Amino acid sequence: MFAFRFPDDEFHLLRYVLLFQIPLHDAKHRDAHYERRHDLPRQVDEVVFCGFGESTERMDVLTAVAGYLKSKGSKVRLDTNGLGDLINGRSICEELKGLIDTICISLNTNIEEEYQKLCNSEFDGKAYPSLISFIKKAKDNIPDVMVSIVGMPKIDVEACRKIADELGVRFRVREYNNVG
Repeated sequence: MFAFRFPDDEFHLLRYVLLFQIPLHDAKHRDAHYERRHDLPRQVDEVVFCGFGESTERMDVLTAVAGYLKSKGSKVRLDTNGLGDLINGRSICEELKGLIDTICISLNTNIEEEYQKLCNSEFDGKAYPSLISFIKKAKDNIPDVMVSIVGMPKIDVEACRKIADELGVRFRVREYNNVG
């Protein structure tokens, strides 16, 4: 899913769900497909990869589309759960360098055990340490890194803010129960 922010509308996002049903191993066909089907109708300030699943599960699409958008002058942001290294079985931040301008990573909590309860990750005890490692690697490869939490009861906002400060990244509290 992409969220497009147009220059004449700073506060509203127009969201598009783009379905890619093409053989991504065929680079020539893939690139022609993006150029033809997804040409930008006008200059887009920022494109956000977010929602409806973890974007890093399709690194091939993410990097190809981000590269195309960057070539057209758009800023690119990625909202992620931060588990892309585990999902892909390799470190991916280096692949995002030069393609992603801002990355927003869901920290969710400051306690590893609580993280597993909240997120129910298929990676169990590997998830939280990998998340922290991913944030560190993102800081080395992406110009603007932010971690976020949802301000829910029982989440220690200040302890999460301290983690962000120690990692040298921005911190954001998303409002609990605010949809839209």
